[in-house]
Amino acid sequence: MIRLILWLLSIFLYTNLLFSEEEKNTEIPSYKEIRNSYRPSDGVILDHHGRILQTIRWNVRERKLSWTEEGEIPETFLLALFLQEDKRFFEHSGVDRIAILGSIKDRLFGNSRRGASTLSMQLAGIFLGTKPGQRNIFDKWEQMRTAQKIEKTWTKNEILTAYLNLTQFRGELRGLRAASRGLFQKEPSTLSDTESILLVAMLPYPGASYKVLAKRSCILAKKSKKKNSAIILKV
Repeated sequence: MIRLILWLLSIFLYTNLLFSEEEKNTEIPSYKEIRNSYRPSDGVILDHHGRILQTIRWNVRERKLSWTEEGEIPETFLLALFLQEDKRFFEHSGVDRIAILGSIKDRLFGNSRRGASTLSMQLAGIFLGTKPGQRNIFDKWEQMRTAQKIEKTWTKNEILTAYLNLTQFRGELRGLRAASRGLFQKEPSTLSDTESILLVAMLPYPGASYKVLAKRSCILAKKSKKKNSAIILKV
């Protein structure tokens, strides 16, 4: 009975999300505004010749380095990201209807739960300040609405690039450059296939144990080998 109620409630909310014309007046910043307001956690002091004298950590709560541009993201990283986080990234408009219905079905019948949050929804969650695993049904609703609004004014490449600069990896590391330097002492563009897959495997649960990360990485590596890089050509 409880499952039936949850199923009906999910269908009701999902239907309203798709067909309701009423929208909240939530302001969505432009990609340019997000890019211009981005500040690394580290600053440098230069001499009058422009040479670095000292590096200073401005933000001790998290580690953010310079903005990673889309051309610096390895193809293997992108392929693994889409396979794990958002298989239909280039097809949906913020909310993946197929993934949501699949998630509802899994919850209804007690199967292994699959994620339904698109990259656009995850970016919306960052903007809204809500954390994965702590969102109630109303937070999830607003997250979906915000994701749809982002899709109306941002390009797919802008969504992807902003997400990879603002998302949390492991510990204090926020953004792809901070993660690649902090964990592998490399720039994003020089990451190996194995390193790229390991970083992507961290995204669902950045604080997961090494055993869990290793298992997830192996599964993701096998999936990546079965796919060609055709999806990368869309980026």
